Amino acid sequence: IKDKESSPSDRNDALNKAFRLRLREILQIYGLTINGLAKQSRVNKGTLSRINTEKNGNIEMKTIVRICDAVGISVREFFNSPLFDKEHK
Repeated sequence: IKDKESSPSDRNDALNKAFRLRLREILQIYGLTINGLAKQSRVNKGTLSRINTEKNGNIEMKTIVRICDAVGISVREFFNSPLFDKEHK
């Protein structure tokens, strides 16, 4: 993500970008669309669309858990991506 000297806003933007890119990876890996993932995860389609397209916003842990449950991965596996590394920008 970014280093300690980044502002909280910069770190939040970087984290949101990582979530957005990870969601896109999951959609591709599991051959899902936003609609398909919404149905499987019981996460509102609008919520997934906002994560997928917007730079800002708060992503709740329960949303991540539902996405993980829908595709059969653990939360650890979700975050086990270079996208969440401190060095990734």
